[in-house]
Amino acid sequence: MLALLRAVSEPYRLLVRLMTAILVAIFCVHYAAADRRKRRHMARAINKAQRRAQILIARSKAERRVPDYIFAQVAAPAGPTPGAYFGLPGITAWTEQPDNNDGANTVLAQAAPTSAAALGAFRQVDVVFAWEMEVAWTNTIVNGTSTITTSPYFPYNILQGTQFSIQNQYNSIDVRSGIDLAIFQLYRPWRHSQVDKRTNLGSNPALTFAAAAIPQANLDTGSSFTSASSAINFTLELPVTLIFDVYFDLLKDGTPARAPQRAIVSPQYMAGSARNLQPFVNFAALSVTNLDTGPYNIGAGTGTGAGNIKTGFMRLGVYASNNPAMMPVIYDWQYVRQSKQVSIAGKAVADIAIPTVGQVLSLFIRMWDPAANAGLGAPININVVTKCQLQFGSGLFRFNDTPQRAQRRFLKQHGFLPPVGVLIWDLALDDYGRISNAKALNTLTTAGLNIHLEFTSAQSATSYVVLGVEALTYVE
Repeated sequence: MLALLRAVSEPYRLLVRLMTAILVAIFCVHYAAADRRKRRHMARAINKAQRRAQILIARSKAERRVPDYIFAQVAAPAGPTPGAYFGLPGITAWTEQPDNNDGANTVLAQAAPTSAAALGAFRQVDVVFAWEMEVAWTNTIVNGTSTITTSPYFPYNILQGTQFSIQNQYNSIDVRSGIDLAIFQLYRPWRHSQVDKRTNLGSNPALTFAAAAIPQANLDTGSSFTSASSAINFTLELPVTLIFDVYFDLLKDGTPARAPQRAIVSPQYMAGSARNLQPFVNFAALSVTNLDTGPYNIGAGTGTGAGNIKTGFMRLGVYASNNPAMMPVIYDWQYVRQSKQVSIAGKAVADIAIPTVGQVLSLFIRMWDPAANAGLGAPININVVTKCQLQFGSGLFRFNDTPQRAQRRFLKQHGFLPPVGVLIWDLALDDYGRISNAKALNTLTTAGLNIHLEFTSAQSATSYVVLGVEALTYVE
């Protein structure tokens, strides 16, 4: 009986084993297929994410022009970024030293303007932030039987058209007169100590000691120059950069490219790019018929004028390094100071378009009437202006001022009054006393930048305004 039962149940056991094996095989095949589908899905998701990241990076680099090294560091940090070590003690080697053209001598003429003699390009080495131009004027005015009339802009307007021509860039300095350089320097000295505005361009410094027995002579300039002075000295800054306390690095379309930072915008690499920077300086005739264009008028008679000017040039910068991390950062914006003459002849209402392309940091107007002062010319007093507005866009007001309000704002910002006939709008000095481009008006993104003036009456047939513009211009 037992043998019979075993014989009967054996096929069933075999069938159960077979079915179990089949079920196990089906399960294994299904699991393997599901695993392959899962892996394929994950691979597709990873590939999709990678492609999207590459597209975003390419689009950001193309549209926002973020430097390649930023993305390289995100992927694989490889070292310090350019400028990371600049300014650190023991790393940055600062220097102030004479440059080419130092000591150039020019003989002045009584009746005709003169170009500065034999000025060549500055040395093509190192990194420069600014130059200082020392003017040593040997002056000989003989009154004779003539009446000598001194310009209100004496002695600075012995300099007339002055330019810094930079290879492949804009003219960083392009001013009509030395008085324009002096006005810029009064409210925006390159050194942030603001000493120039406190001492009136160095002409009125505090005494070194209270004791009168040990006075110190002012070798740089003076405060009591006249036509009788035989030695007239002063120094004017020629900056090609501006030190910002809070700088917003913008793309051409006005989009911020990085977080705000302290910056020097923008250094001139004189060696790395074989930078050719050529100064052009012109001196006025000693006797002029329009006192805006020169220091004196020597009236009819036997009076004469003669003299010569020796110019000195000092460069302020740092020694160059082969390590980009030790060098100052170069930005796409170039610092400029410009002035130009605009006629307001016969006008009671005048609109002065701002021609500069870029971020406007400050503006000034210097008003002059050549018909005043018995035909020798004089500044137009700001009290004949009823409205002085800085407009932008479609009639929007950045400043809707009267001369009193414009003067009060500037006095609170800088603590001194501009010269007669001058109104200044400073957009770069913020409410915390910091230099910043946060409030600058960008003509690349804002149209219609314009100064609107209204006078109490029509101006003379020869009146004009000298417009001064401080700005950052975009360099492709």
